[in-house]
Amino acid sequence: MSTILSWGSRVAALVLAISAALLGGYLMGDRGSDEEPKAAIPTAPAVAQQPNAEPKASLPVHVHVPVPDLKSESTPQPMPQSEPKTGETARLFIDFEHHIEKGRVSLAIDGATVWTRDLTARKKERFGIPKLKLAHGELSDEIEVPVGAHLLTVTVKSSGSRVDDTESMTRRFAAGRTHLLKIRVDRITSQVWLSDTQ
Repeated sequence: MSTILSWGSRVAALVLAISAALLGGYLMGDRGSDEEPKAAIPTAPAVAQQPNAEPKASLPVHVHVPVPDLKSESTPQPMPQSEPKTGETARLFIDFEHHIEKGRVSLAIDGATVWTRDLTARKKERFGIPKLKLAHGELSDEIEVPVGAHLLTVTVKSSGSRVDDTESMTRRFAAGRTHLLKIRVDRITSQVWLSDTQ
């Protein structure tokens, strides 16, 4: 009899424990249902890094830079030449040595005759020899000439046409200055030559 009661007590205690467990689970589940479930925060997938990976070389960026035209800048441009003012003049000193006993000399500027002189020369003893007498004449004059570049033409003629020659040269005259024109006649060839230096 005591054995049956003991077994019954155990069964009753087991049933009571199971009931208490079921009731506790129900209450916990009902409390958890009142709270809103929290949204799961997505996480970024981890990027697997390859070991000993070399960095990629960046592509070159082409930038157009305008290059100045150094040739056109370094090249000097010709300066415009100003025309001489109307009325500006220069001076021309004429130095003429010759051996023409009788003749004529003339000077033309740009084709227009501006100066003419008769020529004479006297025979003189040369080199201390009494019988060696050669004709020699000198003529000097100063005239007014226009400013700028001009063509000078000298013509020398002697009687008997022993000397008949014309020579030309281009000269540039500056305002207010005196320029030199040297005229010579070769004694052997009878040719006229011109110079602008002493």
